[in-house]
Amino acid sequence: MLETKVANILALRDTFQNPVDLLEEMGLRGQKVYKNKPKACRHCHSTEFDKVELLAIHDKPVLWECNGCLSLYLRYSLSYITGKFSQVKHLWTDELSWEVPPRSHFN
Repeated sequence: MLETKVANILALRDTFQNPVDLLEEMGLRGQKVYKNKPKACRHCHSTEFDKVELLAIHDKPVLWECNGCLSLYLRYSLSYITGKFSQVKHLWTDELSWEVPPRSHFN
């Protein structure tokens, strides 16, 4: 069963000049869109992937993450995802206010 991971990029987005740089630093590999889970990772050939949601960017996962090497693959076009970044330009979050799940629920 595929798991969904959530990445809080709100704290990182101001560190990078543009969203593409941030996504590449996170491990984005190319601009090909995979609506369905990739058959195999182009880098390590693993066939196991998780979905990755970017907090505040979209209400559904926007990336696939290879469980073998942590490479990221697009589920939506790069222009669509980067366009969403401009919509959250002034959002922020205080992670200290978040409920912390038990360690057994960590990825």
